[in-house]
Amino acid sequence: MARPQLGNIERVKPRDVWANEAINFTPWLAQNLPSLGAALGMDLEFVRREASTGNFSLDLLARDGSGARVAIENQLEWSDNSHLGQVLTYAAHFDARTLIWVSPKFNDVHRSAIEWLNNATGGTIKIYGVEVNTIRIGDSRAAVNFVPVIVP
Repeated sequence: MARPQLGNIERVKPRDVWANEAINFTPWLAQNLPSLGAALGMDLEFVRREASTGNFSLDLLARDGSGARVAIENQLEWSDNSHLGQVLTYAAHFDARTLIWVSPKFNDVHRSAIEWLNNATGGTIKIYGVEVNTIRIGDSRAAVNFVPVIVP
């Protein structure tokens, strides 16, 4: 019996796939919202990229299957306090009931903060923390896997 020839999964740094968050990753994510939505079990419809809140801009504004606004903030580095504050600010400005924060890795303190917010809002606001993993097998192109690590 022939032995199957299998490749090895290699983790790829997201920065090696998208050199720049605003120029490369955010537009890619806007075009691939169905993949992010599938990982969360929801329909996501693109509304606007770099949605202005005055001096700042939300990475992506979307709508869910019910038509409610969804604020999506993404980054290519580990979670940080700045992006936590940004996603909350943008959600308030756009009256979003669902917040999605996409990052390659979430620090424990940010996980705790999101879990606390989900509990404190009693389900009226839903906040997701989604890790973006990029992998490759052999010489293949990089592939993306969205992994929800914090869910309401």
